[in-house]
Amino acid sequence: HRRAAGWYAAHDFIDDALGHYQAAGDVAAMLALVESVTPRLEHEDRWDRLGHHLNRLPQDALLERPALLLARAWYQMVRMETATLVPLLDRVEALLQRHAGVDTPEGQEALWGDLHALRSSSYFGLTPDAVRAHVLAALAALPADRFWARAYAFSTWVYITHAPREWAAFQTRIRAELAIAPQLSPSYELRLLHVFGFSQFRYGSLADMEQTCRRFVALAERLGVITTWVYGRFCLGAAQYYRHDPAAAVPYLEDVITHRHVVGGEVLVSTLYLLVAAYQAKGETAKTATMLEQAAEALTGSDHQEELEALRALARLLGGDLAAAVAWADAAPHTPATLAVDTRALVLARVRLAEGRRVGLAQAAAALDGYLAALETAGERRQRIHALALRAQLHWERGETRPALDRLAEAIDLGYARGYRRWYVEQGPVMGQMLHALAREGRLVAETGALLALLAATQQ
Repeated sequence: HRRAAGWYAAHDFIDDALGHYQAAGDVAAMLALVESVTPRLEHEDRWDRLGHHLNRLPQDALLERPALLLARAWYQMVRMETATLVPLLDRVEALLQRHAGVDTPEGQEALWGDLHALRSSSYFGLTPDAVRAHVLAALAALPADRFWARAYAFSTWVYITHAPREWAAFQTRIRAELAIAPQLSPSYELRLLHVFGFSQFRYGSLADMEQTCRRFVALAERLGVITTWVYGRFCLGAAQYYRHDPAAAVPYLEDVITHRHVVGGEVLVSTLYLLVAAYQAKGETAKTATMLEQAAEALTGSDHQEELEALRALARLLGGDLAAAVAWADAAPHTPATLAVDTRALVLARVRLAEGRRVGLAQAAAALDGYLAALETAGERRQRIHALALRAQLHWERGETRPALDRLAEAIDLGYARGYRRWYVEQGPVMGQMLHALAREGRLVAETGALLALLAATQQ
């Protein structure tokens, strides 16, 4: 059985090898074999296979092996089974402190790196300082070939890069990692490009984000990684839309709808929000309805049902059926925003602005204020630009000139230099009035002049 297990293991038939080791009663060899293949399975995203191997091991023996417990933790993290993660990681830390189950100091340091990468997760609700400490400790301890854990540490770093200094430090570190990644592994390079593109989507310019996304879209296509390819297409489409070219955005965004079953709900909802507007602007009501039905099937059982109803209301509003859109606004539960991408408050503002009733404007203002607070907490700037522009218009319609212009100036400061244009002109003539008022005060004169010219060209 041991000879057979060795042959099967050498030829990557891990399940067969485990069966023979089990028949021989060699638990130590079973544990060592799964430990040896874990980094590769993680790197190749073969999580179901890893979970299967872990479940074949004697669980009492696994409890004394920190490397295997960490593999179990990664498996649970990916599957979002987080309820038992804290005690699991606490046990790993206790084992490492006792130097139990680790053969070499180098091996122990690498395991500490894995532990810090896991501890940096947003699941644990840590402060930015605590997340940063775990990220930097992970990157210092993890060897260069621990691709999955290193990429994960970079991804959690993104979510705390709210300040310019933090963003600069992140860019410097990930650019250095990208310089060596092609020699280490194309898949690792792809993961890093994905993380870098996402960070630029949140904080950088549209031009920089597009450059990065085109790189990882091409690499994802070459490697056959469909989920990353689709996310890159979403980013490229969104960039075109934000730049004020909806027609150029449509082919990219339609690719997301085509592959809707491989993207997360947040990306799908964001795509729908842009495509509804793009289709309705061209009078493609039937295409809008078909797309929303396809999305409804993909989002069944998700926590995005209220957003889906909001998107249907947006389609009715842009299709000229204000009464139906107002009926949604009157009846919707409007639970507080908890996600960085939440279309409900945005659609409610657009509906109430079109309706024009003062009580409705007040309701939309309260919803947008809650959403803006959630965006501030998340450090999400991209969605904040649009929300601020709508909030400015709500102030304006209620006769609150000073806060209206302040909010509009804040929105322009946040996005104009990064290449954003669409959200400043999409609402039409009212935005023109506010831009003129801002220019008369001598504020952002160059930017308001360019936006007024763009608005005039749009209305022709």
